[in-house]
Amino acid sequence: VSSALPSGGTITTDALTSLSYFNIGTILVTVNDPTAVTATPFSASQIDVAYTPNGNGNNVVIVFNLTGSFTAPSGPPPAPGNPFAGGTLLSNSIVSPYAHTGLSMGTHYYYKLFSYNGTDYSTGVAVDATTLCGVTAAPWTQDFESGVFPPLCWTITPATPLLWNNSTGLAAGISGYGVGTASA
Repeated sequence: VSSALPSGGTITTDALTSLSYFNIGTILVTVNDPTAVTATPFSASQIDVAYTPNGNGNNVVIVFNLTGSFTAPSGPPPAPGNPFAGGTLLSNSIVSPYAHTGLSMGTHYYYKLFSYNGTDYSTGVAVDATTLCGVTAAPWTQDFESGVFPPLCWTITPATPLLWNNSTGLAAGISGYGVGTASA
């Protein structure tokens, strides 16, 4: 706050009650992000999201989605499970790590963590992780006809050169994959 004397150089009691002689500035409030933010796959259905709250001990608001695109939060956070800041609210607390459960195996999840002081939010810290693949008991059969190759939780090593061929010109009822230099 700064003040200026009115013309004539005298401030009267009436002048003190008028804001016309005062310049009221904006106070910039900065909320620091949480630190040491990580997302660690724990199983085929769980990712643990860990962090250290900022120095003020502000709550940490965790949102997640499958795209990695988030928006700036505004207003008070809703209850967990509701849309918020371009994702779904997972948690609003200082409990770390947070176990995000009920997830799909082999799926990539994106998280953004914001500190919240009850009014303002920090800029946020983004992390991501992919759930682990489940354990499969042998013997089992893998369907390669879904049109997605390699199937979920399979990898091709080495990635190059990749010479897999899909057999599409065969007689009705016959299908399969041709021989390549890579194997699954």
